[in-house]
Amino acid sequence: MKKRALVTLLGILLMTPLSFGHDEPKSIPFDETGLFKHVDGSGSHRDSSVLLEHHRNRARAANASAAISEDVGDVAVVVDNGAIIRQPFPANPIDLSFRNITFTPTAGGFNVTPSAATGLDPAVGGALPQGDDTTVEVALGFSFPFLGNSYSSMFVNSDGNITFGAGDTSGDNRNAARLIGGPPRAAPLLMDLDVTSGGSINADVRSDRAVVTWTNVPEFGTSNLNTLQVTLRASGQIDFAYGSLGTAIPSDQLFPTFAAAGVAEGNDEEPFNEIDFTSALPTTLQAGAIFEEFHAEQRKQVDIAQLAKEFYKTHGDKYDFMVMFTDFESDLFDAFAFEFTVRNQTRGIGTPLVDNTQAFGSQGELESFVNMNNINLYWPDERKLVDPPIDMFRFSGGANSFFPPGSDHISRRARRMGTQPGDGVYNLGLNSAMSVLAHEVGHRWGAFVPFVHPTKGISFDSFDLLDNQFIHWSFLFNVRVADDQFGGDPRASVMQGNAIIDFGGNVFGDCRPGQTRFRTEPNELTDGYTELDQYLMGLRRAGEVGPFWYVDEPTQPGSGASLEFFRGRLPVDDIGFCGKRVNLTVANIQAYPGVGPRVPAIGDEDDDGHGNDVKTMAFILLVEQGTPRSHAAAILQVDSFRRTWQQYANGPATGARGRFDASLNPVIY
Repeated sequence: MKKRALVTLLGILLMTPLSFGHDEPKSIPFDETGLFKHVDGSGSHRDSSVLLEHHRNRARAANASAAISEDVGDVAVVVDNGAIIRQPFPANPIDLSFRNITFTPTAGGFNVTPSAATGLDPAVGGALPQGDDTTVEVALGFSFPFLGNSYSSMFVNSDGNITFGAGDTSGDNRNAARLIGGPPRAAPLLMDLDVTSGGSINADVRSDRAVVTWTNVPEFGTSNLNTLQVTLRASGQIDFAYGSLGTAIPSDQLFPTFAAAGVAEGNDEEPFNEIDFTSALPTTLQAGAIFEEFHAEQRKQVDIAQLAKEFYKTHGDKYDFMVMFTDFESDLFDAFAFEFTVRNQTRGIGTPLVDNTQAFGSQGELESFVNMNNINLYWPDERKLVDPPIDMFRFSGGANSFFPPGSDHISRRARRMGTQPGDGVYNLGLNSAMSVLAHEVGHRWGAFVPFVHPTKGISFDSFDLLDNQFIHWSFLFNVRVADDQFGGDPRASVMQGNAIIDFGGNVFGDCRPGQTRFRTEPNELTDGYTELDQYLMGLRRAGEVGPFWYVDEPTQPGSGASLEFFRGRLPVDDIGFCGKRVNLTVANIQAYPGVGPRVPAIGDEDDDGHGNDVKTMAFILLVEQGTPRSHAAAILQVDSFRRTWQQYANGPATGARGRFDASLNPVIY
C-alpha cells in the first residue's frame, strides 16, 4: 500500500500470498497493519503541528478561564479552561479555481493581492521526469531573492509546490504544518497529487522568470484533475495562477487529508499568517509564512503547550516528562500517539539542541511531552497493557481476525491493543500499550543517528539505520532486544526495526551472488530497548554496547527485485529477504561529523549530585468539564497505566537500568 492502509478498526488484514522462495512456505509479503499505521505524529512535521496549533490558540488563551484541577493520587486531573481544547471547526473547501494571486516582496514579507493578470501563462516548457512524491532540481536563469536569501535553483516537487535548498518527497500530510516546517517553499497548492495517474508537470525557465505548471494532475487515488501554476520572477515576485481544480475537500474515509497554499520561510520561522486568499486580499504581511489550509471538518484538538501552562499553575517545575491522556476523542494530527521534544541539551544523539520550555511554561526542566490519546482505547486490565492477546491470521486469498486459531494459520501476528469505542478491537501491529508509550518516550533521544559506513564512508548509506522519515529504526536493522530482558518470544526495539535471523549465506540458492539470506523472527514482538537505544538514552556507556548490524542492498528472493522501500515499513514477523550484512559499532556513529560521543555519557543531567539522572514523569488526565473526581473510571485507568509503566520501564524494557519516577511528588528531580 502506498500511503493509506484501508484497514478496519477490527484489525482486518487483507493480503495476497507471495512466495519468497521454496524454503520458507510460511513467509508472506509485507503490508502495514491497523488503522493507526503511524504510532507517532506526522513524521518530521509533528513538531510543526504542535507549534502551529499553539499559534492558532493564542487568542483563546488570552481569555482562558480558571480551571478547577485536582490531583487524585498520582494522577493530575486538568479540566479544560476554554483554551486547552479547541472545539470542532467546519470544513474549508478549496476555492481557488480560476484565480490569480501575486506576492510582491516587501521588507521582510509580501504584499499579497489578487493579480491583474488572469489565466495561466500558456508557455509551460518541457515536461519534467516526475513520479508520485518525487522532486526535480531545476536551475534558474537568475538569482531569486526569497525572504532573506537568494537561490540559483529550485526544487519542483510533484505535490504542487516548489522548495529552495532541498526537495520534499515526504508522504506526510500536505497541511499547513508541513508548509511552515519544511524547507523554504512557494506552494500554489500543496496537495497529494499523483502525476503517474495522469497529466504532466512542466517547467519553463527564462532569463527573467521561471514558470512551473501542473496540468490536469489528479489527486492521489481519485479522478479529480487539477491545473495550477507558479511563476518566480527575478524581482522576487511570485505569482500563483489556477485553472480548474477538481478537488473540493481533500479527504478519504479513514485518513482525512489536507491541502495548503502559500509561501513560507520554512523551519517553523514565525510570524505565521493564516488568511483566506479569497476574502482577505489585498493585504501586506510579514513572513514567516502566509498561507491558507484546506480541510474537511476537523475534530477536537488539544493545545499541549497550553495544557502544560495550566498544569504548572498548581505544580512545580520538577518533571522531565509530561504524559497526557484524555477521556474523549481528539485529533492527534492523524497519529495514534506522539511525542514533542521540548528541550534537548544532550549531544551525540543525532538531534539538534533545542529549548522550547518557555512556550510550555517550564523554567527549564521539562524535556518531553507525550500525548497518549484517549485512555478508553486501552485495556483496563493491567496484564493486557504488557501482554495483550495475540491474533494469528490465515492466508488463503485474504486474512482476518474472525477465523479461530487453527493448524492452518501461519505466522503473522498482531497484538490486540484495546477496544476503539464504538468500533471494536484494534491493533498496532506487534506493539503493546507499554511498547507504544516506550516508543514515544524513546523519541526524546532517538532514533536519529547516522553513521560512517565501513566501506562507503560518508554517503547516503550513512542513514541506512533509519526509516524514510529519519525518526525510527529501519525495517532492515537488526534491533534484537537482549533475551534476558523479557524471555519468551524474541523482542525487537520499540523504536521499530526487527529481530532478524542471519542464515549465514545464500543457503537456499535464491539470492544474488554475494548475498546472504535473512528473515525476521517468526514470533517476534515489539518490546523494550536495545543496548544502542539505552546508550542514546544515557542508560549505558558506549563501551557497554556490543556490535550491531543491518541488511544493505535488500532484494526479494528469487526475482532479485529491490526491496529498498522496506526501510520505511513497520516491523512484521516472518519476512524473508536477501542482502548484505553490514557490521557496525558505536564508533561508526560517533565518527559521523557533528555527532561524536554522547555528552554527557550517562543521563542528561545530575539530579542527586552523584551523576544519577532520574526521569520524573507527570501523568495527566485532561477532561472537558465537571469536577475532576467525576471522572473516576478514567482516573483509575490512567493510574493503572502509570504503575504498569514504571515497572515496565525500570524492569524488562531497560534490563533494570531505567530510572523513571512516575509519581507526582518525586524525591529527586
